[in-house]
Formats: sequence, structure tokens, C-alpha cells
Amino acid sequence: MMNPATSSASGTSRDQARFWFARLRADDCTAQERRAFDTWIAAAPEHAEAYARVQRFWNDLNALAPQPKMSEWRAEAARSTAPTNFRFPMTWRRGALLAAGAAACLALGVRLAPRNAATPDTPEYTTQAGEQRELVLADGSHLKLNTDTSIRVRIDVQKRDVELVRGEVLFDVTHEAERPFHVRMGAITVTDLGTSFNIHRSAEDTQVTLISGRAEVTRDGGAGAVELVPGDQLISAANVWRKLSVTNLAAVTDWSSGHLIFRATPLADVVARVNRYGPGRLVIADAQLASMEVSGDFRIGNTDALVRALQSAFPVRAETSPDGETKLYARR
Repeated sequence: MMNPATSSASGTSRDQARFWFARLRADDCTAQERRAFDTWIAAAPEHAEAYARVQRFWNDLNALAPQPKMSEWRAEAARSTAPTNFRFPMTWRRGALLAAGAAACLALGVRLAPRNAATPDTPEYTTQAGEQRELVLADGSHLKLNTDTSIRVRIDVQKRDVELVRGEVLFDVTHEAERPFHVRMGAITVTDLGTSFNIHRSAEDTQVTLISGRAEVTRDGGAGAVELVPGDQLISAANVWRKLSVTNLAAVTDWSSGHLIFRATPLADVVARVNRYGPGRLVIADAQLASMEVSGDFRIGNTDALVRALQSAFPVRAETSPDGETKLYARR
């Protein structure tokens, strides 16, 4: 096995980022290698930028399709040496971890916003309405935050905990058997077992959708853990606790690529999703339109294009007020 602490720098920042992206997802990746990654990403802003570009490339691929490419990258990583020549005493630990996280956040444009219940040990990461942000945690896990989202993160030598206060996050978790990754939403806890999953927490319910790997979901006072496999979605609400199968995972994670995908979706649901992003607001003025099924692929934030498509393809008439609200009427 390679020695990350003593090997020399090699390749471009892009090559190094690709090495680490593959290595951190390997089953035999060691804690020493993860510390070496923390050192590397904190060493220069271009490292975090290169790592983010690799992640964006990977996210643009179908989540369930690119295994041959990952296998190729892992094979290349196995033939290489870790791209860092930094030496740190064993006591550097937390300072380096925080520096790595800060460097990654700055490069990716994620805003650190400690407030409310957050502390220096549990920073809060937020997005405003219409914003999306990517975040690389100190352990190499990748998170993408959707619009109007807030999370609190606590990572130390013993545990990795994320609290989803509100909103939606797509998780690509670096698996560590000795240090489980937990996501908590009130009474609900998701435990990673080597996983990519999407969680949406709203005032009405919480939806956990597994993209790849395995995960367990528990609820305080519940009947035990529910294990999810790819394509499973668990829905929890006041009087609901059920698991169902999702046939179109792309429609769950479409937002992460900047699009919203609808397939025979009731207009009421389309409007609800679009209104999460703004600007402006859609209102169904005629109740008979609510159940009308809509299909299409729309870029987030381009509400005008959606309204034009509705008026072109359906018996819909739109009126926009000076304050930006658009009412949808049945055209007669």
C-alpha cells in the first residue's frame, strides 16, 4: 500500500484531483490516506477547484451508469502514488481538517454561516431561495445543497454527523466503517453504508431516496431500522412511514444538474416545485388546471420558458402582475 505521508507530488492538479476522487471511494482507502487528502486540498486553492471540477463531471453522468469509468480511475490510482509531499506531525489533526474544509468551501462558493444553534464546532451551511451550492467535507464526502437549505455539520475523530434543518441535499458519502456517517432530521436518522442518497425535508414530510449503495433509516420510537437499496424511497410524515420504489431516479436528482424533469406530472406539483426556486411565483387560478399532466425538461430559474411552453402546448392563459406573480387560467 502507498505511503501518502512520504510520497512526492506528481501530475497536474486535475490528475491529482482525479486520483483523490477515485482513491477516497475505494474500499481499502485508509485513514492515513484521508489525512493526506486533507493536507493536499488545503495546500492550494487550485486543488479544491480541480477537485470540484472532477466532482461536477462525475455528477453530470448518470449516477448508476459510470462504474466502468470509476473502475478505470481506481486502477490508475492503484498504480500511482498519493499526490502530496507534505509532512505533518501526528498532532496536526483538527487544524488541518478545518483548513481543508475551509479551502474547499471557498473554492466552491459555499457560504459558511454559523448562526442560531450552530457553534464553531458545528458550522451551519446555508443557501438562499434559488441558490445551489457544492460542499466537500473534511472526510472527502461531497454534498450538494439545493435551494433554501440549511445543514449543520460535526466531524471529529469519532463521528460524522450532519443535521438537515430544512431543504434538500444530495449526498455522496465517503464510507468509513469505523466512523459512521449520520444524517439527522428531527426524529429521523439516516446511517450511511457506502452510499449516495438524496434527502428532501419540507414542512409536510421528509423523503429519503437511495441512489446507490446501502443505507439504514430509523425513527425515534419506531419499530426498527429500515434498510434501503438503490431505487427505494422512504417517506416520513406525521402519520406516514412507508417505503416505495422510484422508477425514475433522474427525476429525484434532476435539480443537481440545474434542471427540473417532469413526466406526466400534475400541474399543481409542477408549480409547487418551480416556486421553490423563484424569482416570481406561479399561481393556479383555475382549479381545473391543477390535475393537468405536464411533461418536459426545464432549466431552474427560467420560469418564463415554462409559462411560454404551457401557453403553447396547453389551453392555458397566463397573466403576470407587476410584483412578478403569474396566474395561470384555463383558456376558453
